[in-house]
Amino acid sequence: MNTPGKPTPPEHAGAHSLTLERGLRVLSTLGDHPEVTESVLDAFYQNLYGPGFVYSADRAFVSSCRTPCLVLAGNDEAHPFPISEEVAKLLTNSEFIQEWKTGPALASAKVRIKEFLAKHTPRA
Repeated sequence: MNTPGKPTPPEHAGAHSLTLERGLRVLSTLGDHPEVTESVLDAFYQNLYGPGFVYSADRAFVSSCRTPCLVLAGNDEAHPFPISEEVAKLLTNSEFIQEWKTGPALASAKVRIKEFLAKHTPRA
């Protein structure tokens, strides 16, 4: 969604492919919410995806985290793989699971998740 006067995120600009058209489809389903306008949806989109990174933290914060983290790769337009990969690289104490949603990858991921939690859960 490129809006005149709003900069395109420099990194992973194409990682989030949610579009204004999709927003307009959502808008069309909200007939009983006149406060949800195209400009409101655009502002929401820019707030959520404009930075080109995760919503709740910037790269500097992520790279400063020392807490053990387990990153499960995203694989859809709202959670793109390149962002997951960057988060895992920036975190200094992380493990990254690239495939985890179905079949043998899911079984393997379950084992890794249990191992990660066992390793990093404080004992009573």
